[in-house]
Amino acid sequence: DGQRVCARLPRHSRGLFCVRFAGGCQPAHGPSIGGEKEQIRRWVDSLPEAYREKTRALFEEMEALETPEARIVKALDKLEAVIQHNEADLSTWLELEYELNQVYRAEYTKFDDFLESVRRQAAADTRKKLAQAGVCTEEEGREV
Repeated sequence: DGQRVCARLPRHSRGLFCVRFAGGCQPAHGPSIGGEKEQIRRWVDSLPEAYREKTRALFEEMEALETPEARIVKALDKLEAVIQHNEADLSTWLELEYELNQVYRAEYTKFDDFLESVRRQAAADTRKKLAQAGVCTEEEGREV
């Protein structure tokens, strides 16, 4: 249900922004920001009562990954990180991200052919970026 996905994206992004703003942004492969779920809970608890329960239910649905919409939003969130890396200057990458960006959270897209094709294209774009920088050839990249 496209409307349900769209309804979750802004809340998901807004919540993560508040959590990351409060806790400091950390790379997914580095140290945890510590207690992200607790920070989300505190943020949701701080909302006006009229929004609190509905927002809490959305975050719980996202966490459970039991609905198609939650799975799509989670996959898009993971794809966004890869695509943003591909758009960023390679000088901003850590060396371990050269391989990581080709395989990052691939398990979240496997349930859907379209999302999997987007992930594969993003991985191909990563290999191309690395090849253009002379880090490796496109064939040396890792495909999953």
